[in-house]
Amino acid sequence: MRKFHFFLLFLSAVLYGFNLDDFVPQNTSYTVQNFTHGGEFFSAVVVEGQLYAFVGKGKAVQDLQQIKSLLHSYYLWQGYSPKAVEEFSAVHEGILKIKDKRKENEAKCKVVIGTDRTVCDSFEHCLQACYSVTSLCQPVALGAGRPFIEAIWSFENDTKQLDRAYEEEQKAYEQLLLQPNKSSVQNYLSALAQINKVATKLSSNPLFDYYSFCYPPDYALPNLTVLQLQAQKAHSNLSVFFEIDSAAQRVFNLTDYGVKKLEYLEAARQAQSWQSQNLSPATSLPAKQEAAANRTSQQKQAEPTEERYINPLVLVFVSLAVFGLLAGSILLFLKMKRRL
Repeated sequence: MRKFHFFLLFLSAVLYGFNLDDFVPQNTSYTVQNFTHGGEFFSAVVVEGQLYAFVGKGKAVQDLQQIKSLLHSYYLWQGYSPKAVEEFSAVHEGILKIKDKRKENEAKCKVVIGTDRTVCDSFEHCLQACYSVTSLCQPVALGAGRPFIEAIWSFENDTKQLDRAYEEEQKAYEQLLLQPNKSSVQNYLSALAQINKVATKLSSNPLFDYYSFCYPPDYALPNLTVLQLQAQKAHSNLSVFFEIDSAAQRVFNLTDYGVKKLEYLEAARQAQSWQSQNLSPATSLPAKQEAAANRTSQQKQAEPTEERYINPLVLVFVSLAVFGLLAGSILLFLKMKRRL
């Protein structure tokens, strides 16, 4: 297992120019995703599910603008698309097809509760509207009491609110086409959510189920849910491009951290290597001087003794000179002895 780990470290150094284990934060797991950008291969280093850095040509990319450009290619490789704004057109077309399905049964209900000809904007006004339909609504109101009139009032209010919600969807869609950005997309999603919310509330009004007084209008709740999910998917495919500047800055900062971590670890390894080959800096100078003196002494001891060469003629000359001096001394001694 240890040999395999060293093999991975070696492979990482060969492919990326440095050890990724040293590049990413300590005690974290990471994956590498390869993609192309401008006809060249790059790698996205993803740490704990978060994009950490881009690596290309054996080094980490540290230029902010290049990181931004790489993010665009990386998002496309992942399946995101800046053209997802076109999907909102399909959602809007779906809304237009279902918005008026409810109208027929809503109109019929207004007739039997009297609100088609009498304003119903308070409890008293709604009571008057109901009592105006003496053959249908009034008898039920007399028997059911206040809750029945409150159901009529709620129906009127929510119907108008749903009309406004569809109008807001139209405005939000037009703004989205004019300025497709994060804010306009969020506004459109909010408009869809409001339609679904009000339609869901209307569909459960007691006039339709508890009292069974009106035929339930077709609020197309399943269709609304599908369209809302479709819009949310389009938002997911598009939102990353709206936030590409902040994402590029985040990757830039993380990359800078990784590069500094590499530099620190490399400096630590070099210091450790130097210390393993030499003594510590505090004692290195006298130790080196002593080592140099020992080497000099050893060299002198190891030097071979030089054998001097003497010319034989010189030896003969010296011998004759010594003999001559000796002979002269003897003759001088004999002369002096005779005089005595």
